[in-house]
Amino acid sequence: MPPSSSADSSTAIVPSPNSTRCVKSDVIPAPYPWATTKRAHVRNLNDLLSSGIRTITGTVECDIYNHKQDLEFDLQREFKQVASFIAANKSSIMLRRTPEAWLYPPRTCWVCCRGESYVRPIISSKKRSINWLFLLLGEMIGHCTFDQLKYFCKHTNITPLTGGRDRLTCLAYLGLCKQLDPSGPFDP
Repeated sequence: MPPSSSADSSTAIVPSPNSTRCVKSDVIPAPYPWATTKRAHVRNLNDLLSSGIRTITGTVECDIYNHKQDLEFDLQREFKQVASFIAANKSSIMLRRTPEAWLYPPRTCWVCCRGESYVRPIISSKKRSINWLFLLLGEMIGHCTFDQLKYFCKHTNITPLTGGRDRLTCLAYLGLCKQLDPSGPFDP
């Protein structure tokens, strides 16, 4: 059945040649200025900087009071920090020993309208709209569910040898860093 004219391109249904069921299109509207039209892909660092994108924004929520607020990360500074961590720990990361801080991100202390609390990122329930770059720069990918991590690996053509959450978390960090800096030491 052809898609209706009112359907947006992210939910366009394309008939599969080998099946009677339909599959979703790989092309979606870019959910953020730093994302591409491919699912789970971000633009590379040089492209972002030449476009004047230097700050990445996402939304966090207070654990206690459910207060939501935008949080900004400096693209170059935070990526350098993540990349330096990978370079310093490459041997253990390449052996798929996912750092504890990636699996269980440290709780960020936050002072909101009612006092001190901890925050967590708001992760879109629509997987195509996950703010992957924000999660990378804030080192918050560990907040993703197993299904969200599988979605990332599926749409970035990363095939894990094992499907554990720790392995998928590690692959998501390496995969996103590779998208930002294709010549860097981030091969998953």
